[in-house]
Amino acid sequence: MRVVLFLAVGIGLAGCARVPSQAPAAVPVPVTVSYPVERDVTDYADFTGRTAAVDSVEVRARVSGYLDKVNFKEGALVNKDDKLFEIDPRPYRADLERAKGTVAQMTPACADWSATTSAPSPW
Repeated sequence: MRVVLFLAVGIGLAGCARVPSQAPAAVPVPVTVSYPVERDVTDYADFTGRTAAVDSVEVRARVSGYLDKVNFKEGALVNKDDKLFEIDPRPYRADLERAKGTVAQMTPACADWSATTSAPSPW
């Protein structure tokens, strides 16, 4: 056991010996440099919040149809009686022509009815 103790102490002392080490040679490190700039700085602060329009309106169509044109840009100011949208007029022209045809077809029939009856004409 003494032999083991002497060996352990011998190895331990041999491992603890320091060998003088040399410091690495100092190499200059490249450094970038910037020059100060003089200018005006605007102070500002960020805040969380919500915005709402002072005046708002709800736009509803009085007739159905497809939009043909939009006459304003989103967020633009509009005035009363401005034309905002244009609806495709083709279905309404077809209805108008059909109604004119019905009137033209019924006018002679009404004339015949009023000639054969003694009742006053509704027109």
